Amino acid sequence: DTLPDPLIMVNKDCSIIGANLAARKLFSTDLANKNFLSFVDDKRINEAINKVLHKTTRQVDLNICLNLLKDKPKFYLRINDLPWFAKGDIVAVISFYDLNKVLKFEQMHQDFVANASHELRTPLSVIAGFIETLQTSAKDDEKARDKFLKVMQEQTTYMSKLIENLLSLSKIDLSLTSIPDGKVSINPIIREIKDASQLKLNNKELTLKTSFARLPKIIGDSAQITQVLQNLIDNAIKYADATTISVKLVYKENCTQEEIEYLKNC
Repeated sequence: DTLPDPLIMVNKDCSIIGANLAARKLFSTDLANKNFLSFVDDKRINEAINKVLHKTTRQVDLNICLNLLKDKPKFYLRINDLPWFAKGDIVAVISFYDLNKVLKFEQMHQDFVANASHELRTPLSVIAGFIETLQTSAKDDEKARDKFLKVMQEQTTYMSKLIENLLSLSKIDLSLTSIPDGKVSINPIIREIKDASQLKLNNKELTLKTSFARLPKIIGDSAQITQVLQNLIDNAIKYADATTISVKLVYKENCTQEEIEYLKNC
């Protein structure tokens, strides 16, 4: 019962002789004396168990979805026969290893690659654009050079934070459930993004209009909020069908119930 993985022990007729605590929790029912073949009713599992029970092989491994359980979780099953001196008529043990954590980890790796390529593209393109401008049209413009270097420094800092987060999969996983404790001002973030996006705006002959309000600081992660706002503005620039993009910040003390529910869902 102290073992974390579900274990089920069967006799030569495949009746369940015993099951540990993890197995009883997994199936949420009394397993004693039930026939495992009829209980699970899966062709691949039945064939694998029969091979072990009839001594065709001593061990069978397979990946399987347990259709009898909610959400049909995926497991790695190992079916082993026991030596002739095993007590209690037990002839085989069926071990269940949950593959959901493995699959989740694989998905995190896929998200990592997609996220990294997407998130790093914006600051890199900003820096590359300003470098090109400094080498050409703004080569002798001291005022523009100081402004562009400031933006490039901000984008480099932003990119460093992205890399720090992206390279730590454990931190990404933890951030799904942990609540940030830092306080963030939104107005300066919007201003920084506007400055960094100026070249893109000029290339597409767009104007980014901003309207600020006196906003209190909010609890959040500065890098993540910057990332979200940067993505929104990038998408607006990319898909704009007008000449002006507007970003308006509004402070509302009293929200309607409908607005509160909408924000909760977000």
